[in-house]
Amino acid sequence: MKVVYTDKMIEDAKTLFPEWKELHNAMDLGQSTASDLLYPKIGFYVDEDDIIKAFRNKKEHNILEIAKRSRAVRLLYQQMVSLVDVTEMEIATKNNYADCI
Repeated sequence: MKVVYTDKMIEDAKTLFPEWKELHNAMDLGQSTASDLLYPKIGFYVDEDDIIKAFRNKKEHNILEIAKRSRAVRLLYQQMVSLVDVTEMEIATKNNYADCI
């Protein structure tokens, strides 16, 4: 099944992960498994000590940037999964087996 990822999704993926050619290629080729590649990258991971250091050094903005990036990754993943679901349903409906999904 080929998924037509939007230009914005592809651009976001390349901005968030500029060196991750496997993800870029999967999206460019319309592979439904591209979201599976992205799934392990979802989450907000900051060590407690790093949070304390950031606030002590008046660099809270670093934590804010990490949180914004994490939110952008999660949003991209959600958009990709939603698009895959819509594409699967369209194919199922077209082939008269939508009731099997």
